[in-house]
Amino acid sequence: MNENTKNAFLKDCYDSLKSIIQRVASKESGTEDYFNAKHDFERLQCDFRELSAHHDPQDKDLQDLSRYIEKTGEIFTKVDPLISSYI
Repeated sequence: MNENTKNAFLKDCYDSLKSIIQRVASKESGTEDYFNAKHDFERLQCDFRELSAHHDPQDKDLQDLSRYIEKTGEIFTKVDPLISSYI
């Protein structure tokens, strides 16, 4: 993968994660919005795993994004039980 393609992918991932977090944190969001955001996050995780499998695992940009994805996943791990208790 060339540098421009990687940078475009990184930007798309960060933009998607920002949107997902905003949707989860929004006071106007309901459970449907939450589960749609979670689905989008899971799809993003798969896309990232697929891309990063073909790239240098020591790449700092990919490592940073991986940590950001991991932290975002922790949000869902903490919120899932709360949402489930209200359904």
